[in-house]
Amino acid sequence: MKPAGRAARSPRLSAELDQALRSRDYLVDPYPIYARLREEAPPVAWSESFRAWLLMRYDDVLWATRDPRLVVSPRMPTLLAQLPEADRVRASPIVDHYAATLAFTDPPRHAVIRALMQKVFAANAIAALGPSIQALVDSYLDAAEMDIFDIVPQLALRLPVDVIGELLGVPSPDRAQFRPWTDDILGIFSTGRVAPDQANAGLASLAEMRTYLLDLIRERALEPRDDLVSWFVEQARPGGTLSRDEILANCVMLYTAGHATTSGLLSNAFLALFRHPEQLRCLRENPRSIETAVEELLRYGTSVQRAWRVAATEIEYQGCVILKGDTVYPLLGSANHDPLRFNQPEELHLGRQNNRQMAFGQGIHFCLGAGLARLEAAIAINAFLRRFPNATHIEEKVAWDDHMGLGSTVSTLVSLPVQLR
Repeated sequence: MKPAGRAARSPRLSAELDQALRSRDYLVDPYPIYARLREEAPPVAWSESFRAWLLMRYDDVLWATRDPRLVVSPRMPTLLAQLPEADRVRASPIVDHYAATLAFTDPPRHAVIRALMQKVFAANAIAALGPSIQALVDSYLDAAEMDIFDIVPQLALRLPVDVIGELLGVPSPDRAQFRPWTDDILGIFSTGRVAPDQANAGLASLAEMRTYLLDLIRERALEPRDDLVSWFVEQARPGGTLSRDEILANCVMLYTAGHATTSGLLSNAFLALFRHPEQLRCLRENPRSIETAVEELLRYGTSVQRAWRVAATEIEYQGCVILKGDTVYPLLGSANHDPLRFNQPEELHLGRQNNRQMAFGQGIHFCLGAGLARLEAAIAINAFLRRFPNATHIEEKVAWDDHMGLGSTVSTLVSLPVQLR
């Protein structure tokens, strides 16, 4: 990161608020801390802990996710610059890998890759996945023979891995290994600060995941099937749109992005419903309201708490000078609880209308898999509530895991046991 004088770094968060963003309280419930940030901090504030500018109000987050001067391609080099030189050199394959992914690519190449991948995630293509998603959810619930069912490991963590696995054509017995690989890879950048051991673990898992998927790509090049990897291979043939590196990198991205974000959505959604029994009762009685309910659950318990941008040039905004190379964190979870945008934002209202929540970001990097995540959530929630109408959660056994570090960008709920009968 380019050094700058303190004048350019003010206004700054207070030491107390800065530390709160890396506390266990934030991990469990970030929203009271966000409320303090919106009330006590300026619209754009420098965090010494994250070495980044934070934006916490809805309008400012919207600006940051749409301004073309805030880009994504320098994110990984900026992050790995924190490492000692020897570790940085060892981790360089991570930079090369992410340079080929949609999530870390800027225009004009971004527009080319996204236009192609949007065909896979078009509304009609997503809707066609409904029966297979329903079958997966039913299989998990069929196995719930005990009175206690833990929603996180038995449903929320399994469904996205299996859905992406079916899309790509990964055989069912091979899918379980993708979960630890994904955790290690996300651990590289989940907190905005990286240590050598995190980088090494992430690099090792990334190498294993790439090797597995590269073998699958080679198989499909010889014997195509009706799956996404075969479709990708066609796009990389002579005269096609994608390179082989882009195929491999974006297959990894689909697993890492789709797994962590949708697992967090499902976990947080069920926790919110069980903690609001009146809202839960309304949804049970009116399952057709599920689409509106999912939007509110996305807003209320955002699974990805912040986006990440880097300034491509010097920017003056809200009286602050953001220097070229500075990191900017638009706090999506805080924007979703901004009282200037949402009436009674700390309340869960499953019938909330005009709910333009920020859980999937905005702008050109709006989450490509948003439609798929919504569908998975709608099917899973309605199926569970229909199958187990008397289920109640065991509050004292709800658990979080800080294995990815305090200040993690993604939800880390790891246990949500419920009494089924």
